[in-house]
Amino acid sequence: MQTSKDTYKNDSKTGWSYPIDSLISDYDYRNNYYDYRQRLYALYRKADLAGVLEASEDLPVLLRDIYVPLRIDETETDPSADPENAAETKGLSIPNALRRIQFLAISGLPGSGKSTLTKFLAAEMSELQLNVTTQRLGRRIVIPFILRELNFSKIDSFDDLWNVWISGMSKRLGMKITREFLDFYIDNGWAVIIFDGIDEIGTEKNIDLINWINDWIEERKSLREATPPVNVIITGRPYGFLEKGNYKKWFKMMHLQHFNQKESELYAGKWFKVRYGEDKVKVKIKADDFIAALKDYGLKELKRRPIYLAMLAYVAETYGELPRTRTLAYS
Repeated sequence: MQTSKDTYKNDSKTGWSYPIDSLISDYDYRNNYYDYRQRLYALYRKADLAGVLEASEDLPVLLRDIYVPLRIDETETDPSADPENAAETKGLSIPNALRRIQFLAISGLPGSGKSTLTKFLAAEMSELQLNVTTQRLGRRIVIPFILRELNFSKIDSFDDLWNVWISGMSKRLGMKITREFLDFYIDNGWAVIIFDGIDEIGTEKNIDLINWINDWIEERKSLREATPPVNVIITGRPYGFLEKGNYKKWFKMMHLQHFNQKESELYAGKWFKVRYGEDKVKVKIKADDFIAALKDYGLKELKRRPIYLAMLAYVAETYGELPRTRTLAYS
């Protein structure tokens, strides 16, 4: 496993120095760099509220408008703990973790925000305008492998995985992506590579994938020694990190922390602002009432995870009250 010190350089004007600029001499690569980022931003910038809202509700929600920054820590979170008693500052923010840990394994329970994190990083780091995330991590190329979307019946090697992803993403973005283009940014320390959902591809492919990634890191000196470091992230539910996969060879395991009280309140505020716009009084009343109601019901495990908190807020809005038990909430 490799970790790195906080070696990123800040520029007084932009908050970030761009070492890649001095390395780009190929006109096509430069054009592709901007084109890829613009299209990836367009693909992932909207929040996916399928399963939360009714199909008839077409709210154009930007992911940034609903997203609450996640924390990770070496210790697992207690999902049944009341958010009022949860540690307020436990763990690292994702940008701070990526600045310190090159190869990062993120474990999280269902609904804790793993896939949302993947899409958020892809969108935020691809935005052309400077934002909080790019100030911390730079405008690097994000390569998001959302594993459940890939046909693993056609994947028997790491090269197959890249080829299947490149083919699919080229179609989704409407542009030609090449392995050479991606390798250029990987070799120059200007990439973040995410393998999201290792628990969703079956045990055999799970083990194969981790072994492929380990071998790739081992063989690719430029990846290990690039400055700034190329981040490689794998995410999954706890049971997806199999000992046979030997993920500990390179990766440091960190656990997504569930929302504390302040984060739950922030999420509720964002949620009701999406629904009621700039009516600040109504947003505050709705959010405060929702948070207060949560304290009276036995839903501790659900109200600390983003997707379930969103579902509870929608149920409360639609039916005028919260379900009183976890079983009723699921139904």
